[in-house]
Amino acid sequence: MDKTILVVEDDELMGQFITQALQREASYNTILATDAYRALSIVRNIKPSLFLLDYMLPQMDGIELYDRLHSAGGLEDVPTLFMSVIPPIKSLAQRRIGYIEKPFELDDFLQKIKELLEKETA
Repeated sequence: MDKTILVVEDDELMGQFITQALQREASYNTILATDAYRALSIVRNIKPSLFLLDYMLPQMDGIELYDRLHSAGGLEDVPTLFMSVIPPIKSLAQRRIGYIEKPFELDDFLQKIKELLEKETA
């Protein structure tokens, strides 16, 4: 089964780098949303296998987006990985969400994603 990853990253160059790396290195389907409202719109029609969320987003931070995504019907079990220069560790720990600090090594990033997706199918 093909895995689709929704990448929510407001830095378009970073978002393109992430989506291309996921497609090239791991053959995942990726969708890039550059803001939280676009992400919320996308999930009305598609259920991703994983959410990759930047914390610092315009209009709504990644934690609020996470809460909205996971309160939407059918999305409450979608695993999430946060990406941030300064992750909100307390909020992430309360929600039991993993994170990776930017800048990150591509191999470490891909490994974390693989582990989350394997847990989802286990």
